[in-house]
Amino acid sequence: MTLVEAALAMALLGTLLVSLLVATSQMTAQRGRAERRLEACRAIDQLVESWWPKRADLPRSGSGYVPGHPDWTWRTSLVTNDRAKALGAEVVAVEVFVSEAANQEPAACVEILLTPATQKAGKTEPVGKNKTGARSDEPPRGTDAR
Repeated sequence: MTLVEAALAMALLGTLLVSLLVATSQMTAQRGRAERRLEACRAIDQLVESWWPKRADLPRSGSGYVPGHPDWTWRTSLVTNDRAKALGAEVVAVEVFVSEAANQEPAACVEILLTPATQKAGKTEPVGKNKTGARSDEPPRGTDAR
């Protein structure tokens, strides 16, 4: 093997090593983002579950800090939806932000459809069953991580 061939082999191995290191660091960063999003989904579930017994008092336009995460914030806002409005219902978006950086996207967001039946206060009065068989007085499950 000549000196030129040895130098080319070293350059090729060096390129392969750098590629592996870059891929590993990107995978680690992506895993961290995914774990924060999953935790944000859990935080939304806990928030909605705490608000659900008094659905009439669910904040339509508000914000605050997420319990257990002092640097995370939540925000609710009404979503314009003509179909829901025709039914006398409201759509409320609940978003969780994992830091207070300006102009950031939420880590997780869920939209809740509040029909006149679900806006009745109290868990003791069953409202009925939906198509999946779950009672409509139970808190919604499953959030959409964005």
